[in-house]
Amino acid sequence: MIYDRAEDMAATTKRHPAWIRHRTGLSRDGRLLAQDIDVVMDGGAYVTLSPVVLSRGIIHAAGPYQCENVRIDGRAMFTNAVPFGAFRGFGAPQTIFAIEVHMDRIAEALGMDPARLREINALRPGDTTATGQLMGTDCSALMVLREAVKRSGYRRKRRAWQGTNR
Repeated sequence: MIYDRAEDMAATTKRHPAWIRHRTGLSRDGRLLAQDIDVVMDGGAYVTLSPVVLSRGIIHAAGPYQCENVRIDGRAMFTNAVPFGAFRGFGAPQTIFAIEVHMDRIAEALGMDPARLREINALRPGDTTATGQLMGTDCSALMVLREAVKRSGYRRKRRAWQGTNR
């Protein structure tokens, strides 16, 4: 008996690379007044799932924050890269990472604790998101933020690591 078997090769697509630019207007106390967000995703050589990935990314681009004036512009571009696919989050991880890094930079520019900046701007029941969704009584962004700060030892770690770039 001759057994001839080709080796199996497992391969998968990767997340869409994204370039995200934030310009933000704020009050002196850190309240978000305006957000201008530009999202460009690399779709690769074929469309595949780029439209839905871009859509989900744009929906989440303003983060879990209340802001009255928001403009989000998004494009998925054909490039000579391999096609990209959709993973858990479908584009939201890219834009959420961008808004959270941006919030850290805003806090630094204002000389404010990043958790405090997030607390000031977190969505609350009755707020409306950038996409027009009205937050109900079950809106938990503020509660989750406060609990995460408490359970993680954030304030203690922030003091201990101050000046260490951690």
